[in-house]
Amino acid sequence: MTPHFSVRELTITNTGLVNLPDTEEIQARLVQLAMNLEHVRAILGRRPIYISSGYRTPKVNQAIGGSKTSDHMTGYCADFVPPVRLVEAMRIIENSWLPFDQLILEQAQGIVHISFAPPFRRQILTRQGNSYLPGTLSA
Repeated sequence: MTPHFSVRELTITNTGLVNLPDTEEIQARLVQLAMNLEHVRAILGRRPIYISSGYRTPKVNQAIGGSKTSDHMTGYCADFVPPVRLVEAMRIIENSWLPFDQLILEQAQGIVHISFAPPFRRQILTRQGNSYLPGTLSA
C-alpha cells in the first residue's frame, strides 16, 4: 500500500478469525490510513512505528473486547508503538499539522491510538482504566 505499511500489517490479528476488509470503501480507507501513518512516521523522526492493531472486522473487534463503536471496524484508525516515549509521541503529533480525529494515550497497553475519521476534531485523550480523560496525562 505504502513504502512502510502493508495490508497484512494493518489487518493482522491473533484471534484466528479472518480479518480482511469486505468492501471497496474499507479497502480505500486502509490505503488512506497507511498514507496517514506514513505522515505519523515522518513526524516522529522517520523511524519505524509498530502497528499493534489496525482494521478489525466486527467479529474480531468483539473477540478482543473492543468498543461497539470502534473506528477500527471502519478502517479509520490504528494503534501503534512509537519510536519515542509515548507521551513524547503524543506531544509531537498534537503539535503537528496532521489532521486527526482522536489521539489517545494508552499507557497500560504501551500504545498510541490515532483515528483519522471525519470530522477531524483533534481530540486528545488519555485512557486510565475504563475512563478517557481529556489531554495527555503522564503517569
